Amino acid sequence: MLNLLIVDDEPMFREGLIKTMQWDVLGFSIVGEAYNGIAALKFLERKHVDLIITDIRMPEMDGLELIRRATVHNPEIRFIVLSALDDFHLVKQAFQLGIVDYILKSDIRESELKEILDRQAQEFARRRTSLNRQNTVYVERNNRLMLQQLLRNCVDRKLSLKEFPELQEYFNLTGENLVCSVALCIHYTDYSVSAEDVSEYLSKGVLIIESLIIAKKGWLSFSEKNYLYLFYVLPDHTDWSSFYNNTERFRRELQQRLQKDNSFYKITSGFSSLRKSSILSRQKTEAEKACKFSFFRGIGRSISYQHYQNSLDKSEPDYHNLLKEFGSSLKIRNIKRIKENLRHYQVSPPNTSGSAQQSIKGLYRKYFYQILTFCEELGIDDKRISNRYHSIEICSAPLTQLNIWFESAINLIMDKTAGYRSLIRLVISYLGKNYNKDLSLTEVAGFFHVNSSYLSRRFSNEVGTGFSSYLTELRINRALELLEKTNLKIYEIAEQVGILNPESFSRIFKKTTGYSPREYLMHNKSYSD
Repeated sequence: MLNLLIVDDEPMFREGLIKTMQWDVLGFSIVGEAYNGIAALKFLERKHVDLIITDIRMPEMDGLELIRRATVHNPEIRFIVLSALDDFHLVKQAFQLGIVDYILKSDIRESELKEILDRQAQEFARRRTSLNRQNTVYVERNNRLMLQQLLRNCVDRKLSLKEFPELQEYFNLTGENLVCSVALCIHYTDYSVSAEDVSEYLSKGVLIIESLIIAKKGWLSFSEKNYLYLFYVLPDHTDWSSFYNNTERFRRELQQRLQKDNSFYKITSGFSSLRKSSILSRQKTEAEKACKFSFFRGIGRSISYQHYQNSLDKSEPDYHNLLKEFGSSLKIRNIKRIKENLRHYQVSPPNTSGSAQQSIKGLYRKYFYQILTFCEELGIDDKRISNRYHSIEICSAPLTQLNIWFESAINLIMDKTAGYRSLIRLVISYLGKNYNKDLSLTEVAGFFHVNSSYLSRRFSNEVGTGFSSYLTELRINRALELLEKTNLKIYEIAEQVGILNPESFSRIFKKTTGYSPREYLMHNKSYSD
């Protein structure tokens, strides 16, 4: 039953209203009466009320003020106004305060009031159902979070399921059950975006997958970075092959769901072996190794622990010699030799032991730092090399992608170094056309997309004089021509050769020629005479 309070300063009206309706049939219980707003508020302090039927004009505190204050006390209370006042402004104020309906006492009909009350009873029922559902979801969510934390503790601390009664109950453990773990790795395959964006996409993907796994009965999981670890307890008679196929179908479903959001998503799953064991840490380790074997096998597929084990008898490359040879070629700047032997430096996925993943990643990381140092020395400032490498590294990309990055980095360096043979000729041409501007070494280096220290060193080696000296000599030679062939004032000549301060121009001119501009004009005139 819903609790109803009637507020009106006319006792006869209150009594008539109470006797008019079959309140219990409508689902309401009249829990009290009040003659004005003050008395109603005092009643609300003692008793819970769902619906208030109130008049507007009452002594000491009217109905509108009652609605304002009662709503602050309990925002869930609903109001129906029964008033003798047919005033548009009052009606408008009442509805602005959130009342359910406004009925004139002179027009009140039992059928109309009954219809309004029926609607309110149904609305309260819907609200309670919704609230109960929310409470149920909240409880279930908290229970699952608790189970996930217990599962993480069980796995991380290498404890037995038998030490966690809540997990035993969830998995319905009976003796030694078959336990399987599946590791899911979320990949984002647009390696052209920044590492920060990749991290954001991976986090979003993990959240989506977690929400879908919750609905999978019997599964329990927790996540670490872009990995999710799922655990499942199977009946003793479970067929491994059917379980593998069912879970692979589930992986494809999850991947398709992610790709609806963004086509660059992929999911790899790694399966542990089935064991009659309650020590879940073993299953997690096996599933993780199987999943990370995608580094060699390729991503977006399911891989069993057996696949990983079968690779362990394969040989590993001589990482030390590979790195040494590559470093030597870089040191002597023999990019052509590196290009010719590129396949030799790269690791081949099919011929490598699954246990070598970290060593290979370490090798390519050292390749990356050597290439980065080489580029800095040459003045190559191209973010594509570093950005793509970091994106590949953060999203668990396969070895094939590292090889593609490696080859593209070498090709990019070759293109850049080939262009540098004509760099100084281009710089000299640029200075010849732009000496009249306020130029600096940094600005010119930026224009040609090279490092300023590299340009300075290269310019000195090829031209035989420093960048600043060359530019000064170029400007003074042009100033000499203007002094001899024009009637321009000295400050105008200074501006035309790119030296905006006349005093600086005079000082540089005298240092270069041995004369001030005026002395040069006098000397040149005397010589002509």
